[in-house]
Amino acid sequence: MKSTPRSQSIEEAKGPAARLLDAQLAAIDRSQARIEFGIDGTILDVNQNFLNMIGYNRDEILGQHHRIFLPKDKHDSVEYAEFWQVLRNGEFHSGEFMRLAKDGSQRWIQATYNPVFNSDGTIEKFVKYATDITAQKDAEEAAESVSKLLDAQLAAIDRSQARIEFGIDGTILDVNQNFLNMIGYNRDEILGQHHRIFLPKDKHDSVEYAEFWQVLRNGEFHSGEFMRLAKDGSQRWIQATYNPVFISDGTIEKFVKYATDITEKKKAEAALAEATDLANAANLSKSEFLANMSHEIRTPLTAILGFTEILSDNLQEPVQQEVANTIRRNGEHLLEIINGILDLSKVESGKMTVETVRESPVQIITDVDSLMKVKADGAGLSLGFEYIGAIPETIQTDPTRLRQILINLIGNAIKFTEVGGVRLITRFLHDEQQPMLQFDVVDTGIGITKAQIATLFQPFSQADTSTTRKFGGTGLGLTISKRFARMLGGDITVVDTRCGVGTRFRLTVATGPLKDVNMLQNPGAFFNAENREGTTEEEEANIQGIRILLAEDGPDNQRLISHLLSKSGADVNIMENGRLAMEAALAARDDGSPFDVILMDMQMPL
Repeated sequence: MKSTPRSQSIEEAKGPAARLLDAQLAAIDRSQARIEFGIDGTILDVNQNFLNMIGYNRDEILGQHHRIFLPKDKHDSVEYAEFWQVLRNGEFHSGEFMRLAKDGSQRWIQATYNPVFNSDGTIEKFVKYATDITAQKDAEEAAESVSKLLDAQLAAIDRSQARIEFGIDGTILDVNQNFLNMIGYNRDEILGQHHRIFLPKDKHDSVEYAEFWQVLRNGEFHSGEFMRLAKDGSQRWIQATYNPVFISDGTIEKFVKYATDITEKKKAEAALAEATDLANAANLSKSEFLANMSHEIRTPLTAILGFTEILSDNLQEPVQQEVANTIRRNGEHLLEIINGILDLSKVESGKMTVETVRESPVQIITDVDSLMKVKADGAGLSLGFEYIGAIPETIQTDPTRLRQILINLIGNAIKFTEVGGVRLITRFLHDEQQPMLQFDVVDTGIGITKAQIATLFQPFSQADTSTTRKFGGTGLGLTISKRFARMLGGDITVVDTRCGVGTRFRLTVATGPLKDVNMLQNPGAFFNAENREGTTEEEEANIQGIRILLAEDGPDNQRLISHLLSKSGADVNIMENGRLAMEAALAARDDGSPFDVILMDMQMPL
């Protein structure tokens, strides 16, 4: 392509091209939506295709500003100002845009905005050609619209972008200096070469490369990010658009490519991805370390608590009893902290899983009542359980995790309530797509400020430092409970709180499929005194004559667990590792006297 001397006017240089353009515009008018704008964005003209697409009539939009097609929050946006600045700089602009029809519906259009120049090189107006691609956008198969680029636009773009032209067969026809600077060749080295000169050799005959050219030869606009080779063999990442240019009969004359070098951006993205991977790996290592350390701390702590209880049973002096109780009380507090850290580290390292079984939600609530009643009574608070409406007889969930969440929420409510009480209100949320159970834990406690809620569910966070000093705790309970709730298909939120009045926490969990599941119209009827009493201590301790195989590598825990089981009447055999335990279990089975129960440490050498 010969360049036009800048001393010539556009009309003098492009007389035949202007007549050709008029013919193309007439053809496009019959098939595409067209709209014209003044320099200030005022709508000057529009064809019927555009009116059909956007739902207005001609009188309703002539004289209106282009922003009539945008949501109001975009009218004064930086992006919209930049959009117009690009056009007023004389640059061609194309892409996929969301526009509003008259009825307020969103229409996705593939459009080109083309500056039209006066003979003195100033911009007269902008002509936009648009195609409705809403259906294609919904199917994620949209393609960019096609428009012939005017030489005046090429000149404007040449000042800011890299440009290269190809023939139908991929031969390089023309190139500007920006492209040569980017790719490292000189003009004579690449004119007449095939586009594949910029690709690694193993890509020359690839299916992807053949499909790339087929898209262009179908007359479709193509854009994206591409890796290309410079003259020195280095990889250059470019963001490029490939635009078919048509002649008057509708056939393709050539392809014009506009490109921007994004190599540094790609390097930055790669560096960020690597840094993110390293951070994730470090976080995973931290969580695994915490999980292992928590286990190592909990094992001897369990022995301390157990032997303290045995010691307490054999002490007569009140002072000695108080000392033993102090050891036990502080040990239990430390164990609670270690258990919280262990649960959190398991969740963060991906080792915490949930099981899905059919379970009665009423039974779970009954269990929670039995466990928390003593704590509430000790604090001088009432503990109530209510049901609103019918409740599924069973749900599909992890009963252990659901029970743990409710205990944490109710325990927290009791801890931060000095007068009044705590209520658990349960209701079923019917939704065919995702039925849920909702649990509201309502207390009459100290309340939480809105500012404090922001950090409430973060690890090791409480409302403020005074809360920690007065009430104790690590701030892990709510963090772990929220993560468990999400693993059960729901969440935990604070729905209402007032300082000095109380707080309402809301837990939701998915119920799973409820086909053929009975709905309990009066679930409170199952919540009676018999449920609350539970199993007696004598029944729990009745293991007289039971043969138990204990696999435990810690000598202290061997003595502790063996003592407790033997005290309750069990016959205990101890093995110090998993292999010996397996051999003993198989031998007992073969002798016809298998063990009734096998207790094994979860982390133990073979």
